Amino acid sequence: MSNITLYHYLSSKKYESMLEGGMLMPSAPFNSNVSEAQWEDYSHQFSFPVARLYTCCFLEPEPQSYRDYGLFELLMEEFSGGDHLLRLNISDEVETPLLIRDHSFHSPQKYEKSVQEWRRREIRNSRPELRQAWYQSTIPLRNYDGNFICPEVLIPFPIKISNIQIMR
Repeated sequence: MSNITLYHYLSSKKYESMLEGGMLMPSAPFNSNVSEAQWEDYSHQFSFPVARLYTCCFLEPEPQSYRDYGLFELLMEEFSGGDHLLRLNISDEVETPLLIRDHSFHSPQKYEKSVQEWRRREIRNSRPELRQAWYQSTIPLRNYDGNFICPEVLIPFPIKISNIQIMR
């Protein structure tokens, strides 16, 4: 089992919830287009355990590739809030492995759209093959060789506050 340092942004509301509960809970769906009834069948396409909810993290505090691909600001606005930056010290557990996938597949650059155009939900839903390529790029973090453009690390379990350092 190896330890890794990851970075996660969250809103003030989620930050307060984390402080109250003493843990950062997974809240981002692996694939929001798959219903709970379909999840069991869907998850079997992967050769490793895949959970429904994750905490999505970066390998560095402000990944330039996410800015280059038009993803960083959108993630801050729609999902993370960006109010607080956390440094997480995590163990990659065998039973519930950390996963990583390449978010560049599902980005304005891959859709050949401007960041403003891509922000519209109908545009982001217009290329299901690119969204599916993003999901299918998922591998266990321990197998990652550094080849993703916009690496997104997925943590499937709660993170104790003792493993969290608040950077801002």
